[in-house]
Formats: sequence, structure tokens, C-alpha cells
Amino acid sequence: MTAQDPEAVLAQLSERAAHRNRQRADRLGRLCADLEPGTPDEMWIEGVELAHQIAGSTGTFGNMAASGRARELLEALQARDRAAVPGLMGALRAALEAAPGGGPEQL
Repeated sequence: MTAQDPEAVLAQLSERAAHRNRQRADRLGRLCADLEPGTPDEMWIEGVELAHQIAGSTGTFGNMAASGRARELLEALQARDRAAVPGLMGALRAALEAAPGGGPEQL
């Protein structure tokens, strides 16, 4: 059994996390676009959970800007501050795209 290069393994894990976070952000963006008065609690809760997952994962892999934007969005979702959500979602997307490996995948 051969040992793998730790830096290569970390880079691979980081890219997988970036891909998952882009998927989470896509889902979160669709969810945030549908928030309106009377939105069911389940949608707010799902938004909080997605923002929490993005904040933790991006922070783990060193994207502190995206982690911070996700935390701000999480707080707005917890407070049900619909007015703040679009701007914070845009800031989160920008932070995810600005990170190395953050753009759309070239498959």
C-alpha cells in the first residue's frame, strides 16, 4: 500500500468541499428567492441549516470571507430578515466564486 501525498489529499478534499458548497449555495439561493410573508418554518430552517453547513465547511478549508458571509446570512435567516437576505446571498456567492476553485467546474 502506497502512502498518498498529504497535500494532494487535502487539495482533493478541498475541491470536493468547494463543489458541495456551490451545490448548497445554489439550493440556498433558490430557497432565499422564494421567501415571502407566510413562508413555512421548514423553509427558514432549511435555509439556516444550509448557511450553517456552508459557514463551517468554508471556514474549515480556509475561505474565511465565505464563512463570514454565510454566518451573516444564517443570522438574517434566523431573524427572518427578508430584506437583508438578497444582498447577503449575493455576497456569499461572490465570496465562494472568488476562492481558488470556487468558479464553475470545467468538466
